[in-house]
Order: sequence, then structure tokens, then C-alpha cells
Amino acid sequence: METLTNNFDSGIGVDAPSVSYGVDDESVPASYKVVIENRSRRWVNTNSMGLPTSSGAEERVVTITGYMQEAFEMATRSLWIDLPTTALRKWSDVTSVAGFSFMGKFSSRRMWANTNPLKFNLNLVFHAETNTTKEVTQPVKELLKLTLPIKPPGGGGYAAILAPGPNPFVEGLNYAETNLNLGEVDAFTEITSLSIGNLWYFGNVIVTDVSVKYLPKYDANGSSTHAIVNIVFETFEIPTRSDIDVALTAKG
Repeated sequence: METLTNNFDSGIGVDAPSVSYGVDDESVPASYKVVIENRSRRWVNTNSMGLPTSSGAEERVVTITGYMQEAFEMATRSLWIDLPTTALRKWSDVTSVAGFSFMGKFSSRRMWANTNPLKFNLNLVFHAETNTTKEVTQPVKELLKLTLPIKPPGGGGYAAILAPGPNPFVEGLNYAETNLNLGEVDAFTEITSLSIGNLWYFGNVIVTDVSVKYLPKYDANGSSTHAIVNIVFETFEIPTRSDIDVALTAKG
């Protein structure tokens, strides 16, 4: 496949339309593997004004495979609030002066207000077996990028930066093309999927935290051959009960 012109800064990188990083050792059971796929759409052609045009739309797919060597965490939380019984509570204040109250257990009931997105906290291990760049350096760099904004093509020091992750107002990777048709400059969107062993698969997650720990092990060029990356993912939307069923059975 033809190498694409890079009109974005190195925060995206378009050396190849589709690349895979990490070590995918077939001798390691799939249960210990975490696969992160980032599919982005960006615009490589520009008009006379230096703005991207829809004819240059291309996708880039980056697949990263890492190993779990310890337990991972999943968590969510629902928010419950008091019932709107303001008038009843005021009446209770009056009657309590007389030594009794019309307030009962009903007034202590609460109603559901919201649920937080499902959160995953994983520690992934990357170690070099044959190629330090592909197996350690590049996957760590690509994971760090998932939290960072993007400088648009042709943008100077005062250009607005583009947000990472999916756009909340459209489905899939149509955001950039939709905005370009409206004459806007935004020209990047991405969707990241998360596969955890044979247990879970979520097709659209966001990355909120990435931290890297390099072990003092180096190759002949001085590059680290072993890294542990802590990543916090959240579902892009609040999952429903049926979403959880699908996410679990998708890997079953």
C-alpha cells in the first residue's frame, strides 16, 4: 500500500496506513493478551488555503498487543439522589415543632440520576524478543499518544489543537468528513477498541491515563527492552446491561 503524505505533525504519524506493535507470541495463551486497536481518520490533501479536503480522507489502523501479568480492575458507580419532596419536608419542619412528624420511610427513598462509564485499570508488559523498536518503543509511544491532542495540518504556533478520541456528536469515523462539508477545519477523529483476553471486548473506549515504567534493561543501542504501562480506559458511553452481555459474550 502506498505511503501517505504526512501533513499532520508527528503526534499522529502516518508512516504506514496499518501497523502492528508489541509482541504477539503464539506460545502465550490468548487469555493473557490485551489488544488495543486505534482506527483514525485524517486528511492528507490540502487546498490552496492549506485546509484539508475530503478527497484526502484515509484511515490508519494501529494495533498494539501487550501482556497482562497481574490482576486488572473494572469499576463503575451509580449516582442516586433524594426524591424531590421539598414541600413535604417543609411540612415536616412545622409538625416536628409539635413533637410529631408526617415524614415516613417513603421520604428517605432515592432516585437514580446517572451511572459512571465503566472504567478499566490495566498494567501491560512489553518486552523485546527480536525487535526493541516494534516490541517496546513504538507501542509505548502509541499508547502515550492516545491521551494527547493533535496539531492540525498547516497549523502554526497559535492554531487550535484537535481533540483526541471520538467525536460525541456523530457515529463512527464520519466526524471529519461531516465538518469539512460544513467548511470547518477539524480534520481528525479516532475510535479505540479494547480486547481483554478471552473475557471482554469493547468497541469504543477512551484513554484517560497512561503512565510508563521502564526497567533498567537495554539493548546494544541503549534502548529499553522492558516496559510496564499502566493504562486507564473508560467506555465512551454509559453501558447498559445488554451492552455488558454483548461485551462479555463477544469473546466467549
